[in-house]
Amino acid sequence: MIAAQGAEISQNGGMEFRKALVVIVWQASPGKGEKKVLVFKLIPRRGGFWQPVTGKVEKGESYAEGALREAEEESGLRFERVPQYLGLEAKFPGRDGYTVVEKAFFLPIFGGDGPPEPVLDGKEHDASEWLSPEEAAGRVKWPGNKAAIERASSGASPLFLSKRGAFFQDGEEVTHERTASLLHRSLKKQGSMWVVDVGGEVLDVILEDTPRFVLSYDRESGLMTLSDGTKEELSPGTLQIRGDHSIVCALKSGLAAAFTSPAYYELSKDVNEEPGGAFSLLFKGKNIKI
Repeated sequence: MIAAQGAEISQNGGMEFRKALVVIVWQASPGKGEKKVLVFKLIPRRGGFWQPVTGKVEKGESYAEGALREAEEESGLRFERVPQYLGLEAKFPGRDGYTVVEKAFFLPIFGGDGPPEPVLDGKEHDASEWLSPEEAAGRVKWPGNKAAIERASSGASPLFLSKRGAFFQDGEEVTHERTASLLHRSLKKQGSMWVVDVGGEVLDVILEDTPRFVLSYDRESGLMTLSDGTKEELSPGTLQIRGDHSIVCALKSGLAAAFTSPAYYELSKDVNEEPGGAFSLLFKGKNIKI
């Protein structure tokens, strides 16, 4: 038997075909005005029914990466934001005995007097329509599509920023480089909470460790490249080596930043242990206690 394109061997040895379901929702601004959901009508030979964006996740892609690519390909629109995993997963039989594993995502669009006009290529869909969430849920064929529309229309779950600097949502890591970088650049404190603010859409962020991360460190100049895309000279006096041997420093903004593995490796080349268990850093030709 030849496996279908995009199918992979699962952990239990069976063949799995990974699919992403993406609900695109427009609103004039976050929390204001009516919401509209984009649905597409499949051409007759593909069934002729209505559904949100659906498509296979290519080999080497994460579900989130496949969700973003499929949304852009099928709608002709561009999204400068991370697809938000809705926590919905469906499994059903596919052709040739493999199992389809479909995960549902949400992509919001904000702004304008009305939703943007999709561009269809005609090979898969022959019509599209922006509907109210209730109308869209009633228009689609499959129960999983209806559940995804209802959840996407009711709001999104918070993001989680891990101690290694990776964003997660509902257990799904954001591995798409462009969207992960955008989240780091958009991270800010709002009152006592941390949030990301992307194009007016605000999502709560739960921090496991520091809000900023040192991605790289140049030993000669002392410059650090930070997770928000900025560069800053290290202030050696603020360095701390923690009990788990991780290293953090303070930034000019007062925020703490943990060193990722590549930056940690470079910095550690100039860290020396002094008598009594103290440490010093060779920084621009001088030994500085840390």
